[in-house]
Amino acid sequence: MSDHNIQTNEDEDKDLYQPDTRSNANSNQLVRKNLITEFDIDIDSEITKFRRSPEYINHQCLIYPDDKLKTTWDLFIVLLIFYTITHYMFRVAFNDFDEDHWVILDYSIDFCFFIDCVFTFFTCYYSNSTNLVINHKAIAKNYLKTWFFVDFLGFFPFEVFANNRVGNNNLFFDEIKPLYRILRMIKLVRIFKLWNNPIKIQEMIDFLHGCNISLSRMRILLLSFILFCHLMTCFWCMLPRSYYARNNWETVYNIQDAGIFQKYLAGFYWLITTVCTIGYGDIAPRNDLEIAVAIVVMSGGVFFYSYTISSITSIIASANMQNSMIENNTGILSGIASEYKLTRQFHKRLNDALIYNLKEKRADFVTVLASLPPKVASRLKYKMNHKLIENNKFFIDKPYNFVQRILEFLSPYKAETGEYIYKEGDPVDEIYFVLSGNVAFVYEHDVIYESVKAGGYFGDAEIFLCEERETCVKCNERTKMLTLDRERLLNVLKDYEKLKVEMIIVSMIKRKQLKKNSIMSQSETPSEDVNISLEEHSFPDDQNSLGGSANFIIDCSSTLEPRVAWD
Repeated sequence: MSDHNIQTNEDEDKDLYQPDTRSNANSNQLVRKNLITEFDIDIDSEITKFRRSPEYINHQCLIYPDDKLKTTWDLFIVLLIFYTITHYMFRVAFNDFDEDHWVILDYSIDFCFFIDCVFTFFTCYYSNSTNLVINHKAIAKNYLKTWFFVDFLGFFPFEVFANNRVGNNNLFFDEIKPLYRILRMIKLVRIFKLWNNPIKIQEMIDFLHGCNISLSRMRILLLSFILFCHLMTCFWCMLPRSYYARNNWETVYNIQDAGIFQKYLAGFYWLITTVCTIGYGDIAPRNDLEIAVAIVVMSGGVFFYSYTISSITSIIASANMQNSMIENNTGILSGIASEYKLTRQFHKRLNDALIYNLKEKRADFVTVLASLPPKVASRLKYKMNHKLIENNKFFIDKPYNFVQRILEFLSPYKAETGEYIYKEGDPVDEIYFVLSGNVAFVYEHDVIYESVKAGGYFGDAEIFLCEERETCVKCNERTKMLTLDRERLLNVLKDYEKLKVEMIIVSMIKRKQLKKNSIMSQSETPSEDVNISLEEHSFPDDQNSLGGSANFIIDCSSTLEPRVAWD
């Protein structure tokens, strides 16, 4: 790497240090900035809402698609549609008249849909070219040409006119008055309006995730199928009361005087046999209206049933993709174990490690990251590993670009209780970052003299100075870790010479501390009584951009990590 690139990386990291003004205004002591917090703020503040964008800030009386209040209102409308499909449709199917409190509720819901219709005249929308349309005239014209009349028929109170009279004449025939209650169901067509807007669906799902409500594809699919079956069952059960003919499916089946539950169960049975293309024929349409509805249900049911089956197949295939990969790789491993006569215990350990790595290395995540622009992908990767970066001591105060490059080379690793991570004399090849569990440095007879818990890291004490391990590390419990290859780390540090010097000094001190703790433990002297004098390590003149020296203060009683104070 050229000196120019090295200097560029070091210049980018100069702002990592700032004067510490907490104690007094004249203090020259330098401390590190909190890079993680500042970067999180930068990520969240970088995305500007339409309403605050300079391009749209001067436009008044507009509702933008990314307004949080708009998303909340849309979810409220979806809940009202859900109520209409379930409770309202059930009442229409089995009750000729509603009680006053239900009538008031229905009119209140119609008023909410009227308000939503008004809001739509002020809601910006995306054109076919994904441009945001903010012209009031264009918005109104587009709404009138598309969904206005459907929405109008959905909230218009037809029952009010059906119950009025002018002189001695009915405005509507008494025989068809019950059908006007069905017109309120036109608002269900809004489902197709939402279905054609995947961006809005994703916004709602993200909003629900923020409220700790998880909706998987399988749950949405199952809920949709149940609602479809309920809706069609209610329609079928409504027909004998809407069409005054003695020859209908209820009279033939002899349940016209049965209870609501028995009628609903019979209607649900007919629907399942029809939609699933079973068609026993024991419940069949008996008049023209029932035949017409049966044709519609069979036509729409075939489509919905086919879509449901294909969606379930897709979900199962996606879930089995990873299982198939695991099965193929474990099969290859079994062949290797058989050919090379591996012991059963060693084969089991290899198999467990292989399965764990394949499950942790999500191929779908890698595909998505590869499809994104590099800058956006790097920020997404940072967010995905936020907990690791925030909780592990290795990444604290490290430059952002350095952390990004290190994240690319981390590999998952799991060790069981009592398993040795490495032993004395093993090659120095990796650093280990503990995600969960607990590991310990041990010597003969498994005597523990230092431990590393979740949030710590180990294996770096010999990484710069040795070719063989000088310590033994063993798992006290099942431990999940991430590993970083030594050669990859050294290659990255070629661009961060100043950081490399700091890490070498830290590893030297940690190595010395581990040796002292090991000796003290063997002599049965408590490690917390060890007092190590301060050691000063000055940077080389060509890399000490701060013009000072680094004092590394050892605190043996609490952690392996030295505390760094910059003069």
